[in-house]
Amino acid sequence: MTSPAAEPRERILRAAADLFDRMGVAAVGVEAVIEHADVTRQELLALFPSKAGLVAEVMRRSHGEWRRRLAEDVAARDLTAAGRLLAVFDALAALCALPDVRTSPFFALRLELTADEQPTADAAADHAARLRAWLTDLARVAGAGDPSLLAAQLHQLMRGVIVMARERDEDAAALARATAAALLAAHGVRDGRGAP
Repeated sequence: MTSPAAEPRERILRAAADLFDRMGVAAVGVEAVIEHADVTRQELLALFPSKAGLVAEVMRRSHGEWRRRLAEDVAARDLTAAGRLLAVFDALAALCALPDVRTSPFFALRLELTADEQPTADAAADHAARLRAWLTDLARVAGAGDPSLLAAQLHQLMRGVIVMARERDEDAAALARATAAALLAAHGVRDGRGAP
Protein backbone atom coordinates (compact mmCIF):
# COMPACT_ATOMS: atom_id res chain seq x y z
CA MET A 1 0.00 0.00 0.00
CA THR A 2 1.15 3.54 -0.69
CA SER A 3 1.82 6.15 1.99
CA PRO A 4 -1.44 7.57 3.37
CA ALA A 5 0.26 10.97 3.73
CA ALA A 6 0.33 11.46 -0.05
CA GLU A 7 -2.56 13.15 -1.83
CA PRO A 8 -5.17 10.74 -3.28
CA ARG A 9 -4.14 11.47 -6.89
CA GLU A 10 -0.51 10.69 -6.14
CA ARG A 11 -1.42 7.51 -4.24
CA ILE A 12 -3.63 6.34 -7.10
CA LEU A 13 -0.98 6.94 -9.73
CA ARG A 14 1.74 5.22 -7.69
CA ALA A 15 -0.50 2.27 -6.93
CA ALA A 16 -1.66 1.89 -10.52
CA ALA A 17 1.91 2.10 -11.88
CA ASP A 18 3.08 -0.54 -9.42
CA LEU A 19 0.18 -2.89 -10.13
CA PHE A 20 0.35 -2.45 -13.91
CA ASP A 21 4.07 -3.13 -13.88
CA ARG A 22 3.80 -6.27 -11.74
CA MET A 23 0.58 -7.76 -13.09
CA GLY A 24 -0.19 -6.13 -16.42
CA VAL A 25 -2.92 -3.67 -17.31
CA ALA A 26 -5.57 -6.22 -18.24
CA ALA A 27 -5.20 -8.12 -14.95
CA VAL A 28 -5.62 -5.05 -12.73
CA GLY A 29 -9.13 -3.95 -11.89
CA VAL A 30 -10.33 -0.72 -10.34
CA GLU A 31 -10.89 -2.42 -6.98
CA ALA A 32 -7.24 -3.48 -6.79
CA VAL A 33 -6.11 0.10 -7.43
CA ILE A 34 -8.53 1.41 -4.79
CA GLU A 35 -7.24 -1.05 -2.19
CA HIS A 36 -3.56 -0.57 -3.07
CA ALA A 37 -3.88 3.24 -3.03
CA ASP A 38 -6.01 3.31 0.12
CA VAL A 39 -8.65 5.56 -1.44
CA THR A 40 -12.40 5.34 -1.83
CA ARG A 41 -14.12 4.47 -5.09
CA GLN A 42 -15.52 8.02 -5.16
CA GLU A 43 -12.03 9.52 -4.85
CA LEU A 44 -10.71 7.41 -7.70
CA LEU A 45 -13.67 8.06 -10.01
CA ALA A 46 -13.60 11.80 -9.31
CA LEU A 47 -9.99 11.93 -10.51
CA PHE A 48 -10.08 9.20 -13.18
CA PRO A 49 -13.60 8.48 -14.47
CA SER A 50 -12.31 5.67 -16.70
CA LYS A 51 -9.62 3.03 -16.47
CA ALA A 52 -8.33 4.10 -19.90
CA GLY A 53 -7.82 7.62 -18.56
CA LEU A 54 -5.92 6.27 -15.55
CA VAL A 55 -3.72 4.09 -17.77
CA ALA A 56 -3.01 7.05 -20.05
CA GLU A 57 -1.92 9.21 -17.11
CA VAL A 58 0.32 6.46 -15.77
CA MET A 59 1.83 6.18 -19.25
CA ARG A 60 2.45 9.94 -19.50
CA ARG A 61 4.06 10.01 -16.09
CA SER A 62 6.18 6.92 -16.75
CA HIS A 63 7.44 8.38 -20.00
CA GLY A 64 8.36 11.66 -18.35
CA GLU A 65 10.43 9.92 -15.67
CA TRP A 66 12.02 7.45 -18.08
CA ARG A 67 12.96 10.10 -20.64
CA ARG A 68 14.27 12.46 -17.94
CA ARG A 69 16.62 9.80 -16.62
CA LEU A 70 17.78 8.93 -20.13
CA ALA A 71 18.38 12.57 -21.10
CA GLU A 72 20.19 13.37 -17.84
CA ASP A 73 22.51 10.40 -18.32
CA VAL A 74 23.35 11.47 -21.88
CA ALA A 75 23.81 15.14 -20.91
CA ALA A 76 26.12 14.24 -18.01
CA ARG A 77 28.66 12.67 -20.36
CA ASP A 78 31.44 14.90 -21.70
CA LEU A 79 30.83 14.21 -25.39
CA THR A 80 30.46 15.97 -28.69
CA ALA A 81 27.03 16.18 -30.30
CA ALA A 82 27.83 13.09 -32.38
CA GLY A 83 28.97 11.16 -29.34
CA ARG A 84 25.70 11.91 -27.57
CA LEU A 85 23.77 9.97 -30.19
CA LEU A 86 25.66 6.79 -29.34
CA ALA A 87 25.53 7.63 -25.64
CA VAL A 88 21.75 7.26 -25.88
CA PHE A 89 22.34 3.51 -26.18
CA ASP A 90 24.88 3.48 -23.35
CA ALA A 91 22.34 5.25 -21.13
CA LEU A 92 19.58 2.90 -22.26
CA ALA A 93 21.80 -0.10 -21.42
CA ALA A 94 22.41 1.33 -17.95
CA LEU A 95 18.68 1.82 -17.37
CA CYS A 96 17.86 -1.67 -18.59
CA ALA A 97 20.49 -3.17 -16.25
CA LEU A 98 19.02 -1.66 -13.08
CA PRO A 99 16.73 -4.19 -11.37
CA ASP A 100 14.57 -1.54 -9.70
CA VAL A 101 13.94 0.53 -12.82
CA ARG A 102 11.16 -0.19 -15.23
CA THR A 103 12.98 0.05 -18.56
CA SER A 104 9.90 1.46 -20.17
CA PRO A 105 6.65 0.62 -18.44
CA PHE A 106 5.11 2.99 -20.96
CA PHE A 107 6.12 0.71 -23.81
CA ALA A 108 5.14 -2.43 -21.93
CA LEU A 109 1.71 -0.97 -21.24
CA ARG A 110 1.31 -0.03 -24.90
CA LEU A 111 1.83 -3.64 -25.96
CA GLU A 112 -1.29 -4.63 -24.00
CA LEU A 113 -3.59 -1.93 -25.28
CA THR A 114 -5.81 -1.85 -28.33
CA ALA A 115 -5.65 0.93 -30.89
CA ASP A 116 -9.22 2.02 -30.17
CA GLU A 117 -8.48 3.01 -26.56
CA GLN A 118 -8.19 6.69 -27.40
CA PRO A 119 -6.65 8.12 -24.20
CA THR A 120 -3.89 5.52 -24.25
CA ALA A 121 -3.42 5.81 -28.01
CA ASP A 122 -3.00 9.57 -27.61
CA ALA A 123 -0.51 9.11 -24.76
CA ALA A 124 1.47 6.60 -26.84
CA ALA A 125 1.58 8.95 -29.82
CA ASP A 126 2.71 11.82 -27.58
CA HIS A 127 5.46 9.65 -26.07
CA ALA A 128 6.79 8.63 -29.48
CA ALA A 129 6.68 12.20 -30.80
CA ARG A 130 8.56 13.63 -27.80
CA LEU A 131 11.24 10.96 -27.94
CA ARG A 132 11.72 11.40 -31.70
CA ALA A 133 11.87 15.18 -31.28
CA TRP A 134 14.68 14.80 -28.72
CA LEU A 135 16.56 12.40 -31.01
CA THR A 136 16.00 14.73 -33.98
CA ASP A 137 17.53 17.63 -32.03
CA LEU A 138 20.56 15.50 -31.17
CA ALA A 139 20.90 14.39 -34.81
CA ARG A 140 20.58 17.95 -36.14
CA VAL A 141 23.29 19.27 -33.81
CA ALA A 142 25.52 16.32 -34.80
CA GLY A 143 25.22 17.33 -38.46
CA ALA A 144 23.14 14.44 -39.80
CA GLY A 145 22.09 14.83 -43.44
CA ASP A 146 18.45 13.97 -42.60
CA PRO A 147 17.98 14.41 -38.84
CA SER A 148 14.34 13.31 -38.83
CA LEU A 149 15.05 10.07 -40.66
CA LEU A 150 18.04 9.27 -38.44
CA ALA A 151 15.92 9.97 -35.35
CA ALA A 152 13.20 7.61 -36.60
CA GLN A 153 15.77 4.88 -37.20
CA LEU A 154 17.37 5.34 -33.78
CA HIS A 155 13.93 5.31 -32.18
CA GLN A 156 13.21 1.94 -33.79
CA LEU A 157 16.50 0.60 -32.44
CA MET A 158 15.60 1.85 -28.95
CA ARG A 159 12.25 0.10 -29.09
CA GLY A 160 14.02 -3.09 -30.06
CA VAL A 161 16.41 -2.78 -27.12
CA ILE A 162 13.49 -2.37 -24.72
CA VAL A 163 11.66 -5.42 -26.05
CA MET A 164 14.82 -7.53 -25.98
CA ALA A 165 15.79 -6.29 -22.50
CA ARG A 166 12.41 -7.39 -21.18
CA GLU A 167 13.27 -10.82 -22.62
CA ARG A 168 16.54 -10.71 -20.61
CA ASP A 169 18.79 -10.21 -23.65
CA GLU A 170 21.83 -8.52 -22.08
CA ASP A 171 23.52 -7.82 -25.44
CA ALA A 172 20.62 -5.89 -26.98
CA ALA A 173 21.90 -2.38 -26.23
CA ALA A 174 25.44 -3.13 -27.40
CA LEU A 175 24.16 -4.56 -30.68
CA ALA A 176 21.87 -1.56 -31.17
CA ARG A 177 24.77 0.81 -30.42
CA ALA A 178 26.88 -0.82 -33.13
CA THR A 179 23.98 -0.53 -35.59
CA ALA A 180 23.51 3.11 -34.56
CA ALA A 181 27.19 3.80 -35.32
CA ALA A 182 26.69 2.48 -38.86
CA LEU A 183 23.59 4.66 -39.23
CA LEU A 184 25.50 7.74 -38.10
CA ALA A 185 28.10 7.14 -40.79
CA ALA A 186 25.40 6.62 -43.41
CA HIS A 187 23.83 9.95 -42.42
CA GLY A 188 27.07 11.88 -42.71
CA VAL A 189 27.93 11.98 -39.02
CA ARG A 190 31.62 11.20 -39.45
CA ASP A 191 32.64 10.22 -35.94
CA GLY A 192 30.18 9.04 -33.32
CA ARG A 193 32.98 8.77 -30.75
CA GLY A 194 34.31 12.29 -30.92
CA ALA A 195 34.05 15.40 -33.03
CA PRO A 196 31.81 15.19 -36.10
